[in-house]
Amino acid sequence: MKLSLRAACLLAIPGALGIVAACSDASPEAAPDPAADGGALPVVDASAPETDADADAEAPRECSKDGFCPTALPPGQTLRGVWGDGTGIVWSVTDEGNVLRWDGTTWKIHASGLGPLGAIWGSGPTDVWIGGEEGLRRGTGGASATLTFAKIAPPGGVAVSIRSIWGSGPDDVWAAGGTVEPQPAGRVLHYAARDGGPSLAIDAVSTQPTPTAFASVWGSTATGVWVAGARLLEGEDFFEEIAVFRRAAGASAFAEVTLPPDPEEAPVFGVLAVMGGAAISGDDVLVLGRSSSAVPGIWRGTTTNGGATFTFSYTKAGRNDAPPINALCGVSSKNAWAVGDYGRVHRWDGDAWTQAAVTRTKFPLTDPLYAVWAAGPEDVWVVGKQIALRRDPSKKQP
Repeated sequence: MKLSLRAACLLAIPGALGIVAACSDASPEAAPDPAADGGALPVVDASAPETDADADAEAPRECSKDGFCPTALPPGQTLRGVWGDGTGIVWSVTDEGNVLRWDGTTWKIHASGLGPLGAIWGSGPTDVWIGGEEGLRRGTGGASATLTFAKIAPPGGVAVSIRSIWGSGPDDVWAAGGTVEPQPAGRVLHYAARDGGPSLAIDAVSTQPTPTAFASVWGSTATGVWVAGARLLEGEDFFEEIAVFRRAAGASAFAEVTLPPDPEEAPVFGVLAVMGGAAISGDDVLVLGRSSSAVPGIWRGTTTNGGATFTFSYTKAGRNDAPPINALCGVSSKNAWAVGDYGRVHRWDGDAWTQAAVTRTKFPLTDPLYAVWAAGPEDVWVVGKQIALRRDPSKKQP
């Protein structure tokens, strides 16, 4: 199974109501045996030591066997998003309402008191967007070290929790968020040039016949803008699905994208219900997630007409008891990273997924990883609960 990826890093969309437990063909292909499919994520016992289990717990190495090196964080931080500006500066946002900045040697709290944060994206070193429970903020200034994060006035005067941010430039920024109680209600916001100057507006995709808790946005100049969120299945009171919409390059409106269900399950159980992340290239779209029956899967979209339309296929990607994937970031056709619970880091090399060694001792990580950002094979950051790992291949240790 060959996958072509580019840089696109997304977080998981859980079931909106908390009900769900944690080759291009015109019709869905039969799900192969995960053990025989090179595309499947590795099946790992979450309680077992990682591949570097022979390391000496008394004298931890500087970095892991695969070159992941821990960095010191301010205490008590749960990092939910990470983004680098390409100059060596890296930003992260936390549950505790802080914006953290890595200056090349040290993490420091750059801004605080902003309410729980979960999304970050930037167009450059002096233009960084963040989102969280209190809405959307934009960090600007004369230099990276002096950015100030100002709240963007929400359309209609009502702020919603922001879960995901993506843009193609400083005047084309998208944000997805909303509420889940008493029922899913989402917003897709677009910051763009309008009469009177750039401003933030609610996109029409936000109003769906079935309320949708939008929680993810990603895209590329070639494929356009993609958004996804959780909604109840038609005619159901308990089962839900992830709905995906796309605004094609050059289009002015979103259209719904149909994802095939697991053909081995009844439709109500086989639909994508929890999205673990997505990556995109000029020709392919890759979504990792779980069906309503908690089976991990890969939904892959390919195009044969330059991106005018996409056809999606489904492949089973592991066992139900595999640790959930929380984020995915693609760099190229031979480089993608997926991270999840129990400190799992998986790498796609163009042929298969393998588990990366990320610990320096014989003990595995047990805390969850929530986000990954990569600008290339030698520039990868993984963050999560009280952890920030930087990959430095020059420091791989036996």
